[in-house]
Amino acid sequence: MNQRGGIAGMRMLQGGLFAAVLACATAPALWTQDAPSEAVPAPAAPTGPAVTVRGVVLNETTGQPVRRALVRVNSALGRGALTDGEGRFEIHGVTAGVQLFTVSKPGFQEQMGEDERQQSVVHSVRVAIGMPDLSLTLAPKNAIFGHVSLSTGTPALGIGVTLVRQTIEDGRAEWEQVEGHQTTPDGAFRFAGLMDGTYLLMTQAEFEGGHAVEPSCSAESPAVMPGYAIEFYSGAAEFAGAARIAVAGGQNAEANLALNQTMYHLVEVSLARAPAGGNWEFKPVVLDHGGQELEYPIHQEKDHALCVYLPDGSYTLVMRATAEQESEGRGARIATGVTSPKEMLGLLDFSVDGQAVRNLRVALGQAPSTPVHLRYQPGPLAPSKANSQEGEEDGEGDPLSISLVPANLVGQKSQQRVEGTATGESTYELEAALPGSYWLEATATRQGVCIGAATAGGQNLARTPWVEGPSGTGMPIDMVLRTDCAKLTVQVPEALTEESAGEGANLFIYAVPEFDSVEGLYQGQAQQFGERTATIEDMAPGSYRVFAFRAPRSIEFRSAAALDRLGAGQRVTLEPGASGNLVLEGISK
Repeated sequence: MNQRGGIAGMRMLQGGLFAAVLACATAPALWTQDAPSEAVPAPAAPTGPAVTVRGVVLNETTGQPVRRALVRVNSALGRGALTDGEGRFEIHGVTAGVQLFTVSKPGFQEQMGEDERQQSVVHSVRVAIGMPDLSLTLAPKNAIFGHVSLSTGTPALGIGVTLVRQTIEDGRAEWEQVEGHQTTPDGAFRFAGLMDGTYLLMTQAEFEGGHAVEPSCSAESPAVMPGYAIEFYSGAAEFAGAARIAVAGGQNAEANLALNQTMYHLVEVSLARAPAGGNWEFKPVVLDHGGQELEYPIHQEKDHALCVYLPDGSYTLVMRATAEQESEGRGARIATGVTSPKEMLGLLDFSVDGQAVRNLRVALGQAPSTPVHLRYQPGPLAPSKANSQEGEEDGEGDPLSISLVPANLVGQKSQQRVEGTATGESTYELEAALPGSYWLEATATRQGVCIGAATAGGQNLARTPWVEGPSGTGMPIDMVLRTDCAKLTVQVPEALTEESAGEGANLFIYAVPEFDSVEGLYQGQAQQFGERTATIEDMAPGSYRVFAFRAPRSIEFRSAAALDRLGAGQRVTLEPGASGNLVLEGISK
């Protein structure tokens, strides 16, 4: 079964094991956001003789046995057993044939993979009389803990601490907020149950004697307010200077934060001119000089004047005004009369230097949009015969999904993501973006289409971020959509074609383009006991490096150094419109 990915930047085929995982009542499956459009059939139930399965569960890091781990067989019988003091288990009455085993215990990771590409740890096992003992592993979780102390010597009760984790998104290293806690009466905090990875710690803004709250914007509001500004571990005021905390294999890392008292100064801003008519909603945002959105509380009055307490520094205030208006444009198949948002935008640069800032005014103007021009190469996609009928077929509908994602920011990417909308047969329009740098993400959504070059002002957007300038404008984007896409079929190594008893290999296959592309990673899945080939369709012609792993991986394929650490892989070149075949020579480490 072939399936086109629904997540921007992903295309893949998911094989027999994934179908089996979906059919079982287990933890969330791999790539669940890419649900198949048709029902996925469950594998046939094993019908062989009953077998006693024995084995051991080991700590993946230390190699020590794990006691009281739950090993289950995901069959209709739902058989399972707990491991003993030596990590051993024994399950009676397991039907011979290919069965799926899971193992779990609190404090250990029950999922494999990274970021959003996780799935339950599922072991595909060919059960047979006389089979060898199984050796299953569990990876221990990690923790980061510490204390917050205040320069005033007062107890650091209720200080907000946020944990940020490095992830790989669309082949690039990014940072996303994981969770937040408040410190205990003695200033302690702890983040437990963490996956292996690299993290940052940051505190939230606090006012003396309590959390940062919205100012009243009244004449009685104090011009200065003592408190504690946002700070990164260890002692950095901005993300760029934050210390990285790496944990793996069940580590407990200590990270203490010492906060110095700072002074917040009142900033008052009024609206130079409000838009007339319509039901407008106003949303202010404060950015630092690096474009990072700051979570300082902002208070708005009925006339949309606002005030906020800020420490010394340089800032940009962004005021968005959105109203529901009638639209008759095509858009992304927008019908006449359906409401769509109309937006205005105002930008104001200012500084705070030791005193309150008053009488600032921000003017609103029509929010600029960015055009995207498409060009088909070598020619337009031929319409399918089914296009004369109702519904969308291969040659119908918008050809791609396109968006801009902020570069080098901590969190808020979902809030600042800029979406594109089709405005014609070969044109898109990107909504207004906040000033800063953005990576272009795109994926073809029509069969038979793949993505070629993408440029803005002559710069290659696969290597260079698109920039929204201080005035809220950026260069138009030109994209090539190819209609001579190729197909690749990947087979498991010959060494994995034996019908031996015991645990089989499940392979997660990645095809990394060796040419500049804004398209995401091409992915597939194959199994030793199941579908032994993975076919990936609608690939841009060119040269690829192919990797196969036993667990899902988040590959930083847009970094040459990170990619080289994975090794050479296997190289394959796909000609325009051709089908390629590749037999894996082994499993990547």
